[in-house]
Amino acid sequence: MLKTLEHAESEPTIYEFYDSEKKLKTLLKVEQEVKKPVSEDLKSLKVWKRGNSINFYGNIKIKGNTITQPVGKWKREKNGKGLTLVRAISEWQVLRDWARENQRHPKYYGNYSPESNRTFEELIWEYWDNSYKSKLKREGDSQSTRINRLKKLIQLFGADTAIRDFEITNKGRKLVDNVLQSFWVKRECHASGQTNRRILNKFFNWCEENGEINPLQNPCLKPFDWEELASAKSKNYVSLAPTIEHPSWGKVPEFVASFSNSTNRLTGNEVYVDQVVKNAITLHLLAAIRTDCIVRFKWEWFNEKENYWRIPAPTIGLKRSGIKLINYGTDPKLKEYDHIIPSTPEIEIIINRMREINGEREYVFHSPFSQSGNHITSEAISKHFRETLGWAGEQTPHGWRSVITTGTREFGDHIKTEVMDRQMDHKQQKGSIKYYDQSKLLKPRREFMEWWSKTCVNELGLIL
Repeated sequence: MLKTLEHAESEPTIYEFYDSEKKLKTLLKVEQEVKKPVSEDLKSLKVWKRGNSINFYGNIKIKGNTITQPVGKWKREKNGKGLTLVRAISEWQVLRDWARENQRHPKYYGNYSPESNRTFEELIWEYWDNSYKSKLKREGDSQSTRINRLKKLIQLFGADTAIRDFEITNKGRKLVDNVLQSFWVKRECHASGQTNRRILNKFFNWCEENGEINPLQNPCLKPFDWEELASAKSKNYVSLAPTIEHPSWGKVPEFVASFSNSTNRLTGNEVYVDQVVKNAITLHLLAAIRTDCIVRFKWEWFNEKENYWRIPAPTIGLKRSGIKLINYGTDPKLKEYDHIIPSTPEIEIIINRMREINGEREYVFHSPFSQSGNHITSEAISKHFRETLGWAGEQTPHGWRSVITTGTREFGDHIKTEVMDRQMDHKQQKGSIKYYDQSKLLKPRREFMEWWSKTCVNELGLIL
């Protein structure tokens, strides 16, 4: 029905600004949703009329991001609850000025304590309880793993170190740089310097949000110089792999011999090797898969009829970032993205040996030192390469994949690159899993595995 002129004239005027209580009252009669600033001088504070509710909210730009902060509900009645226009303007100006000065979200106003002198240990466990603990998603990333990481960081930085000592202006960046770079080079931790820098970055962001350190004082805001170098040529990738200039196995047989004979290459002395760790390393050398996967091998993954291992897609060490454990468990189609490792006679020797040791356990490489049924860690393998055998700076577990890749291209003329890449679980396309059709090329992949196993034994001298 068309409105009459009299009816149209009786409707309230929609003001451009709502700079008085009288103008705000007109919104009560307006049916549609309205979002308008309170005045030309304070456009960052707006009123939002939705249904029968009128609220104040403010917009402010912090660190390049526009932030919306609720201020309060309009006080519609004289004795009612809420804010008058004058009070809303006053409170928003306080929030706005504080946020601009400190470059922080206005929601943290009142909880900010720049003079905090709480300790690193105290806050790291508070961070664990309130944030870090709740983000356990991926298989194998257990509470014990994360707790051990935090304990190591506390050991490295000192439990009683004041949290303010980590601020950039207090030379906190140099403090963090020296510690992380040290164990990055020496490999004293189970995780890399980069991983721990990322953990610390999130921790210090949390400290900033909770007012324990000053704004923009996170010492891990940006990567360190050694991280950039590590990205180009990571310590993880140090390898004795053959090169185009030297197309031979070079020192690879020497490395294999020191491992097989359990001798330190620097001293020539025989060294003690736990049999679980040694068998895990042997499987790593044969199976062309990352150590994070090797240590998590479960007996239930073995398909005896087809004679292959099926590693679930969410397993740490596989490049299936798009698949989470919860989705994997509810969507059978995601099993198509499992990684298959065809077994070989050489691999079967190792597996049969482990059946005698851990056949009744969940994990093939159950740790003999674990009381809770956990598997050995990838660091145990890395430490054996680095310290026990004395190959620090020349050969790492991940670098062994370079030995396989380069060696196959140099000496495995009959092996197609596509087959090798598929079997070694090289990422097919960044940010995507749809190209991981693991059922394809299974026959040639088995041929590749058989060739590589024989190469390890017959050419490189691996003793099983």
